[in-house]
Amino acid sequence: LTVVSEDYKGTYDGQEHRAQVTAKTGKFLTYAKIYYSAEETVTAGNYEKMSETMPGFTSAGTHPVYYYAVCDSYKPVSGTVNVVIDKAKLTVTAPDSELTYGESPDTAMSNLDSEQSTADKLTYSGFVNGETKEQAVRTGSTIAFTTDYKQYGSAGTYKVNAQGIQSDNYEITYVPGKLKVNPKQVVLGWPSVTQFTYNGNAQGITAGVNDKAQQSDDVYVSSYAEDAAGGVMNRASAAGTYTAKASGLGGASAGNYMLAESAASKEWKIIKAYNSWTIDPQINGWTAGNTACEPIAAAKYG
Repeated sequence: LTVVSEDYKGTYDGQEHRAQVTAKTGKFLTYAKIYYSAEETVTAGNYEKMSETMPGFTSAGTHPVYYYAVCDSYKPVSGTVNVVIDKAKLTVTAPDSELTYGESPDTAMSNLDSEQSTADKLTYSGFVNGETKEQAVRTGSTIAFTTDYKQYGSAGTYKVNAQGIQSDNYEITYVPGKLKVNPKQVVLGWPSVTQFTYNGNAQGITAGVNDKAQQSDDVYVSSYAEDAAGGVMNRASAAGTYTAKASGLGGASAGNYMLAESAASKEWKIIKAYNSWTIDPQINGWTAGNTACEPIAAAKYG
């Protein structure tokens, strides 16, 4: 009695697969019976309790099948055949998120973790046979998100990484999402004195940057809007009402901040100076007893 066995090897596709075992005597197939078990070795002492149907397997893994072939007048043949199903490839993309410069990245990650179903925040590609994440992701998987952004790192785009998915039939490849770190809007501090008296010289106001994420950050107002004549609106010499408007930030940390439109301007003014005059009368060349000289008076303005 000759038994020929052939393993099955393939990739998970959601379908049932079986190995093959055939028995023959000489050149001809026989009517030998083959008994199978996926749980225990089949022997002369237990084969009659086993199934004559080759078991099939759907899940990924290596599944051994024990067989025992018998035929009248022939010595029984026993052995093992395997059904080997590799996991299918599944690509999982992490979601995007964002925060403001100065915030802890834990904030953004916690927001993702606190969703009703973190699995719903992921994007999947590679399901076979019409399966869904509910079928593919093992119950009890603890999905978590991490990022390569560190607090007070420069504003820009970083990675959101997912981890923790468990699946019996899929080999997971993770694709990171994006964490966008937005510049922080600065609050400008304007001086309390915004009215000056004309003195013929240039006068004006400047703004300071308040509410920094870190007090050590190097950021300041570097430019102000210009008027139609090309003069900056935070300085002037002529009397009038002006609106100083910050238009740019400078410093090593400037890229991490942005101007808030509503707080970027401040009205200020130069009022006219009050003129004054004096009369200083003088009498020159007057001798006592003589006719009085007419006084000479000169008015002075300033």
